[in-house]
Amino acid sequence: MITKQEYLSRLANLQRKASENDLEAFLVSSEESIYYLTGVPYRPLERPFFIVVWAASPATLLVPALEKAHLQAAPNVGQVQTYWDYPSPAGQGWAEGLLKILGGISQLGIEPSLPQEASRHLTGFHPRALPLIEELRLIKSPDEVKKVRQAARYADLGVQKTIEASYYGVSELELFAQGRGVQVQIMKDTDYDVLTTSVLVGAWPAPLSAQPHGVPTIADRLKEGPHIALSLLRVNGYAAECERTYFLAPPVPEVQKAFAAMQEARRRAFALVRPGVGCAEVDAAANEFLRKEGYGDYLLHRTAMASAWEIMRGRG
Repeated sequence: MITKQEYLSRLANLQRKASENDLEAFLVSSEESIYYLTGVPYRPLERPFFIVVWAASPATLLVPALEKAHLQAAPNVGQVQTYWDYPSPAGQGWAEGLLKILGGISQLGIEPSLPQEASRHLTGFHPRALPLIEELRLIKSPDEVKKVRQAARYADLGVQKTIEASYYGVSELELFAQGRGVQVQIMKDTDYDVLTTSVLVGAWPAPLSAQPHGVPTIADRLKEGPHIALSLLRVNGYAAECERTYFLAPPVPEVQKAFAAMQEARRRAFALVRPGVGCAEVDAAANEFLRKEGYGDYLLHRTAMASAWEIMRGRG
């Protein structure tokens, strides 16, 4: 559980960063950043939500009137101001409310993800897009590490269920259905938050396993491999992913060779992983080995995600 003190520390750290960048205020608007700073789950949809983080005073929230009671639960903000939904009375929409809150300042920081719809109202404040919250999120607290590990356990469970439910000719419908069991287990074990929890469990059949950003249909069936079991979860705000390449029929020699190369590349990557080692170094160790083995033309992305089918792709 993330404590109230940690949320207070997060906001204080953001205030410090704003001051170091000579900002009078920093405007927070993304759903993920709002959750990170306050712990309050909120889905903005067509109703934007802003936190104005002042360099030296309590933050101000600007929220739709509909959500005021819910968002007052934030543990580390000062004043909560509201606006009327569209079509709002003259002068009472979110844009007017935001300009009023920011009135008088000239050095404003904004998130790089701020929508153009909002940023076009802020030109008079000389906004600077800075990834201040992204920088803070790079370092996880002990409680955050626990939550990531918890998500990872459920990701492992999703892959386990997928592989156990697999047989030659199994339909994607049966495998995607395994996600329901994982979701129910999360509900039983944790303080389940429907807005910050999502579950995707299933398998990508060959040859689609070479294109993991493709999407299988529920009618697809798994036969000759290699296939990818995938479990992509967000559990109460923190995410983890687990993938495994597996077979439901004996692989042909060429696929066995590619699979062995993939495993050796993985071993070389993991042998380098330790504090202080750059991601580029790990990436080079794996992918340079695969290129030397003759698979360079079949690498679609950075390290350790290349399946046996990917590096066989295009070889007939």
